Amino acid sequence: MINPQTMYVSKIRNGTPIEQIINVEDHPQPSMYHVQYHTNGDILFKYLNKESFLANGNGYLKIYHYGVWDGKNQKYVEGSIKGEGEVKSNFKLGEWKYYNKQGRMDSIKTYSLEDSVDVRFPYCIFNKKEPCY
Repeated sequence: MINPQTMYVSKIRNGTPIEQIINVEDHPQPSMYHVQYHTNGDILFKYLNKESFLANGNGYLKIYHYGVWDGKNQKYVEGSIKGEGEVKSNFKLGEWKYYNKQGRMDSIKTYSLEDSVDVRFPYCIFNKKEPCY
């Protein structure tokens, strides 16, 4: 558990992560966030109806603020984009843009090979440079 409201569920097979699910308190199943790790190195990040695919750990990744469950309409109100940028060999590289919850750009960070952050779970446990989302 990250905090009393957020829980990561990781499925590991033969010591290798195969799936990550993020459950948020008071949100129904299935989760709004889901990450699949394929044996060939591909990673699929799903957020509600949006997807980012990293072929062999390479591609363009978008991450989102958590959505809010609207119990009245029985659906998620999507969260805005939280960050986006290039991923090379599973690490953030080059210019990454970060946004606040209102959707406005908050900051830009440029990652080099020396200070890059791994995007695979549990990135926040092994890479203390950035907090868990």
